[in-house]
Amino acid sequence: AVLPKELDSGIKVTWRAPVDHRYFLIGGSTLLLAFFLYRKKMSDQKNAREKRMQEIRRDFPYFLDKLVMLLSAGVILTESVYRIWGDYERFQQVSRPKILYEELGEAVRTMRNSNAAFSAELIRMSERLQVREFARLAVILRDSLGSGNDLAAKLENESILMWRERKSSIQTLGRVADTKLIFPLMIILTVLIIIVMTPAVLQL
Repeated sequence: AVLPKELDSGIKVTWRAPVDHRYFLIGGSTLLLAFFLYRKKMSDQKNAREKRMQEIRRDFPYFLDKLVMLLSAGVILTESVYRIWGDYERFQQVSRPKILYEELGEAVRTMRNSNAAFSAELIRMSERLQVREFARLAVILRDSLGSGNDLAAKLENESILMWRERKSSIQTLGRVADTKLIFPLMIILTVLIIIVMTPAVLQL
């Protein structure tokens, strides 16, 4: 049947096929889902990087203390590093892998297998770790190899600084955790106020 172009009253009529909004809904939902998945992926990667750096920074002061102790006992630098790695390797079966020591093991294996320069391998290790504290240590060790300065004393001062920074970091994390707790508590308090006030409001 042919649809009329004009009503009996003389009003002109325009006919259009109905628009199926399901395609817009599906397309919009797909784009929205893709956006949230992308944001989640970026957030997960950022969290993984932050967690990795936090673990390295947590283990670094202990590593530095071991190095100072061995150097103070008269053990040469390269042998001190080998011993630290050897101790970790012996206890690895009963403890979870640690990024700092795994990277140290990679450096030790490279030095042993290819006779790579100790200072150059330390710099490469610092580039892999991408942690400011270890980069500073690598520079100190590199500069001390040819200077003959008291390396143990230098590293002891560095160790004191690391422990101070670690204490400050723990305090900062504690303040951040307290701040994160405030918002959920505010929501709970608001919900409780609504629950208490609702019966009184309904009786007005």
